[in-house]
Amino acid sequence: SEFVNLKDLQVLSLSEQTSATRLTGTLPDIFDGMNLTIFDIHLNDISGTFPESFTTLSNLEVLRAQSTLLSGHIPTGIGNLKSLLNFTLFNSQLSGTLPTQLGELTNLQSFEVDTNFLTGSLPAQMGLMTNLVLFTGNANELEGTLPSEFGNMINLRICWLFSNFFTGTIPSEIGNMASLDTLFLDDNAFDGTLPTELGNLVSIFDIRMENNDITGSVPSELCDLVPINPIGTLAVDCAGSPPQISCAEDCCTECF
Repeated sequence: SEFVNLKDLQVLSLSEQTSATRLTGTLPDIFDGMNLTIFDIHLNDISGTFPESFTTLSNLEVLRAQSTLLSGHIPTGIGNLKSLLNFTLFNSQLSGTLPTQLGELTNLQSFEVDTNFLTGSLPAQMGLMTNLVLFTGNANELEGTLPSEFGNMINLRICWLFSNFFTGTIPSEIGNMASLDTLFLDDNAFDGTLPTELGNLVSIFDIRMENNDITGSVPSELCDLVPINPIGTLAVDCAGSPPQISCAEDCCTECF
C-alpha cells in the first residue's frame, strides 16, 4: 500500500534478489493511475496473479517478471498496454491460453513466455504483432496448428516453439518471415511435408525440426541456401533406413 502515492514513479526495479532477500507475497492491486514505464521483479518468489489494475499501465514499456512464482492466465486486459515493447515472463507458473488481445500489442518487440504451463493454440491475432523480433514459447503445453497469420510477423528473427504439442502442417506463409535466423519447432507433432517456401528464409542460420511426424524430403529450395548463406544447424528426422525425411548430401547438419 505504500506505493499508492507514487503516481509519478516511472521505474520500479526489485529484481535479482539474493536467496535470503527474495520478495514473497502477491502483487497489490494499486497500479491504477501510475505512470510506470519499467516494471522489473524477476528472480523473486512473488506469487499469485496479475491484479486487475496492472492492465491500466498504458505507459508501460518493459515488463520483466521471469523466474518468479506468478501464476494464472495472462489477463485479457493486456491489450491495453499499447506502449509495451518487452514482455518477459519465462520460467514461471503461467497457465491458460494466450489471449487474442495480444494482437493489440503492435509495438511489442519481444514476447518471452517459455517454460510455463500455457495451453491452447496460438491466436491468429498474433499475426498483427508485426514488430515482434523475439518469440519464445517453448516448453509449454501449446497445441493445435500454426495459424497462417503467423507468417505476417515479418520482423521476427528468433522463434522458439519446441517442446510443445503442435500438430498439422507447417504453413507455407512461414516463407514470408524473411528476417528469421532461428526457427526451433522440434519436439512437437507436426506432420505432412516441409513447405518449399522455407527456401525464402534467406536469413536463416539455425533451424530444428527433429522429433516430429514430418515426412517427405527437405525442400531443395532450402538446401540451395546453404552455399549462399551457410546454415549453422539444419536438424530433421533424416536418420534410419529408410529415413523419415530424406535430405540431400551437404544439406542437413544433424539427423535424428
